[in-house]
Amino acid sequence: MGALYPRERWKRFLTLLVVAAAVVWAVESIDIIWPWVWDAPAQVGDLFGRMVPPDVSNLQAILWALVETLNIATIATFVAVFLSLPIAYIAAQNTTPTASRYGWGVSSWSRAGRSIR
Repeated sequence: MGALYPRERWKRFLTLLVVAAAVVWAVESIDIIWPWVWDAPAQVGDLFGRMVPPDVSNLQAILWALVETLNIATIATFVAVFLSLPIAYIAAQNTTPTASRYGWGVSSWSRAGRSIR
């Protein structure tokens, strides 16, 4: 990368200034509780100290909860796939003969659902 022209330097400087102002504004507007921020390393250390070494006295209950969680996640994934297949079929332009009637609504609804995240 070669030397920057004065106009490019000013553009970069102004961009940096705008980004810095946006960051300062964002930090000021979210009401950070600074004592909590400064205490966070001590809290993480305390959490890690209670986690290591692990307590294996109730390992059976921990494993049961782990298996139950994995089962719930697997079942929910299958349900989501099962429910999304008809929607995907209707929204596809190459499979729905009446795309002008249904496809635009379903695809718009699908795009709106993705934008909520």
